[in-house]
Parts: sequence; structure tokens; C-alpha cells
Amino acid sequence: MQVLLYQILWHLARPFAGLWLKKRLADGRETSESLPQRLAKSWPEKRPPGPLFWLHAVSAGEAVAACQLAKALLAAEPGRTMLITTNTPAGAAIVRAAGKTHPILHAFQPLDHPLLVDRFLSYWQPDAALFLESDFWFNLVSRAARRELPVFFASAQLSARSFAAWQRRPALARQLFGAAWLVLAVDAKQARQFGQLRGQPHDPKAIALGSLKVSREKLAINAGFAGQLRQAASGRAVLLAASTHADEEQLIHTAWQALPEADRPLLILAPRHPGRAADILADLGPLPQRSRDQLPERPDSAYLCDSMGEMGSLFAAADLVILGGSLVPAGGHNPLEPALFGKPILAGPHHFKNQADYEGLVAAGAMRISAAEKLATDLATALADTGFRMQAAEAGPAFVEEAARRPERAAAAIDAALKEAKTEAGGTKP
Repeated sequence: MQVLLYQILWHLARPFAGLWLKKRLADGRETSESLPQRLAKSWPEKRPPGPLFWLHAVSAGEAVAACQLAKALLAAEPGRTMLITTNTPAGAAIVRAAGKTHPILHAFQPLDHPLLVDRFLSYWQPDAALFLESDFWFNLVSRAARRELPVFFASAQLSARSFAAWQRRPALARQLFGAAWLVLAVDAKQARQFGQLRGQPHDPKAIALGSLKVSREKLAINAGFAGQLRQAASGRAVLLAASTHADEEQLIHTAWQALPEADRPLLILAPRHPGRAADILADLGPLPQRSRDQLPERPDSAYLCDSMGEMGSLFAAADLVILGGSLVPAGGHNPLEPALFGKPILAGPHHFKNQADYEGLVAAGAMRISAAEKLATDLATALADTGFRMQAAEAGPAFVEEAARRPERAAAAIDAALKEAKTEAGGTKP
């Protein structure tokens, strides 16, 4: 009944899909390129010959994971082609960059209307379907399974809210999550939750492997810009608040102001969404801005880096990183990026999206967790602790190096499942 209702709702919505997409285009959330592809038309490439694996991501973070897994699958068996679908231009840019050096194609995800999904599958005719992170659309998954495609979930996770919502729809959940041949979850807790939704609390096909949002390559660095920031600090420490969300800038700025002026570092605020700059300035008052080609005015001042693609330069310049999305219930951003730079990290308690990596970095001595009400005290302690800095310089990159082997392990597990199914079917399955 739940499945029937879902499909009825999509059929009722179909006449309005074009208008909805045009509104999203006007709001800047779609592009002239993505619009027809969301309706399963005007694909940018023809389906190449040979095996094609379809990986579905959402935006930038998921696209990073998808590209890492795609490269591992290509290394395991050359001759394959990878098709990665995303929902956003940011995700598309990451996939296209990977496609310059690997047989990786990009397309935008079609809407989850069953006819559009069928049109997508008929055009690309994938040999396997892999869904990354937490973007589980019922028709994308179930109609791939209906065509007897091997379905896999990788770097898989659900928020507590999503898990509870799926528990209230057991029939829908069992059909959706039960379609996966193998679930490679980000941690043991997530593996158990997927097992529950599949109807098997101790499911041997739901295993913990870790997040695939990991790379051995550092983010790009503009050495000149990083040097300008170090010079502006005039010998003081540089504190980076990275990928912050609404309300976090105020919390961090208040904790920073509570430090004695003589010990106050240069504070760089780098919001997750630079378009929030006006709101940040309204809360904190005038600040020099990167978008205006300004630099910090005084060593004890704050600076707003409201730009895109410069986080690597900021990590390079920083002495301590406060990782955003963790002081408010946003789930916490990827801690492996600053860890690869060997930077000590301070984070809040809300890190369910990357919990295993947060816990691993804390155990290694490269990260500390602080509650918002203790941030000023913990910030002062972290800035004064040279041992913390030295430990992070070694432990952070070592942790990332070990984590960077996960895509190869995921690819091996997927290929093993495919080989096992092919053997059981007498060589007839892909």
C-alpha cells in the first residue's frame, strides 16, 4: 500500500514537474544543462561499449566518495566505464574533473518518477548500480533491482531522523534496502540500522567499512594567499573556523573574543555557504572580506573568507581548525581534509555524519571535542598546547593514509559479491 501511494503521488506530480524545475532554475538550484536530464532527456554522452557501472551521489561530498570508489573499481578491472550521477553543479564539477584522467562520465540524476527512471535505465543500460551515502530514492533503487541489476550501497549512512522515518514505513523500507546485494556502511552502528531496515538485525550483508569521502591528495593550495594570511597574523597563531553554518560563527567569535587580547589569534571565518556573508556581517559587524580582495587588517582581527575553492590554502595557513557543522546539529563535516594537513582539530558534539572518523581522530590525538558552552575554555587550552599540535602533525596524516585504503577494500568487496553471484548463476550474471 505504501509503495502504491508513493507511485500515485509521483504520477499526480508529473504534470507539474517541468514548472517546479523551472522555478529551481530561476532560484539557481538547476542549470540549463541539468534541467532536461532531470526529465531523463538530452544526455551529454552516448553509452560507451563494455561494462558500465552507475554510481549515484548527491553533491560535492558524495561525489568525492563516488570518484574514489570509481577509481578503485577501474583499477581492479580496466575496461569498465563509470557513470556518476549527481544532483548539483558542485558535484558535477568534481566528477568531470575525475573524468579528465579516468573513464568516468557524469549525468544529472533524473527525478524519481518511475517512467523517468525507466527511461534513464534504458538509455544507459548499466551493469551494476551503486548508491553512495544517504540518497536513497525508491524508484532509482527498486527499478534497478527489478531489472536484475546488482545493487550496492557504499559509504552508507542514515541520520537518526531518517532511520526513524524509515522504521515507520517498514514495507517500503524492506523493499528498498533489501534490494541491495551488499551494504558497506560507514560504521558498525549504521550497519546494524541497515540490517534492521532490511529485516535482519544481524545481517551478514550489512558490514562496516568506513566513509569513502577520503583522499590521499590535499586540497589545492594557493601558496601566495596562505603566505599573506601568515604574514597578517604577525607571529600570532591562525585560528580557522572551517565550513561553518548559521549560528556557529557567533559561537566561535564570542569564544575568540573571550581570550586575552595578547593571546588572541587571527580568526578566519570560512562559511560553508559563502552566500551567507551578509548575514554573518550583520551579526558580527564589519570584517575584511576575501570576496572584496581584502586581507586581515590587524593581527588580532577577524577575517571573513567568503570564497569558494580556497579551503586548502586556509588549512595550510592555520595553526588550529574548528570544524563547522559540529557545534550545531548539522552532522559535522569531513575531518579527514584538515587531518591530512596535520592540523589539530577542535569540533563540537554533533558529528553523526562522520562519527567513526571523529572518534578515530580523537583516539589518535589529532582532534578534541568541545561543547558549545565550553568552547572558550577548550579553545584557550588547545591554542596553548604545543603537544596537541605536534601529535596532530603526525597522527592526522597517518590516520588518513590508513583510511584512504577503504575505496580499494570497497571495490574488492563489490567485485567479490559479483563474482560469487556469477559463479552461483553459472556465469550468466554480470
